[in-house]
Amino acid sequence: MAKVYDTATDIITFARLQSQNTTSGSSYLGSDGLLKFAAEDEPRIEYGSDGSLKGLLIEEQRANLITESNALSQQSGIRATLAENAATSPDGSTDAGSIIETAVGGDHRVDFASISVTSGTTYTASFFIKANGRDFVRVQMGTGGFGTSYANFDLSNSSEGTTTGISDKSIVDAGNGWYRCSVSATATATASTVVSI
Repeated sequence: MAKVYDTATDIITFARLQSQNTTSGSSYLGSDGLLKFAAEDEPRIEYGSDGSLKGLLIEEQRANLITESNALSQQSGIRATLAENAATSPDGSTDAGSIIETAVGGDHRVDFASISVTSGTTYTASFFIKANGRDFVRVQMGTGGFGTSYANFDLSNSSEGTTTGISDKSIVDAGNGWYRCSVSATATATASTVVSI
């Protein structure tokens, strides 16, 4: 489960999970420090959050399994209230959502739409997140297909925390307090499962 924050007065904001479907374009960090979206077959020249040139961004083909990840109305808030279009996202538009914890005890999280996973296949969850009152976030790969697999991130010092069952993880500064976090895990069962933040 994703332990994100503890009291009803604090908020953590996040932007859409990263779409990697090459038939609809992909994202990269532009020279102005904002998230940009490239069309299909358009080269992506990436820059660091400080504006420094990093070079041509090359990634393998991927498919986005959670196609409505930025539509919080399509997701489930567990002991949390979800608000759409509550903050400015990394691309400069006002479409980032926020997670507002309730006063009820327990973990506070967002469960994203269920996906089907195949045993032995590695899956990656990638998302943009910005602290707002809380500095820690946990990404839980669904227990149905991944057993107990999670990764923690500390947004106050841009660091990776403890993990269980995760094969790869990263946190990258995307500018203006935003970070792109990514976790990978190999499914241990063929099942329908839910990714939680």
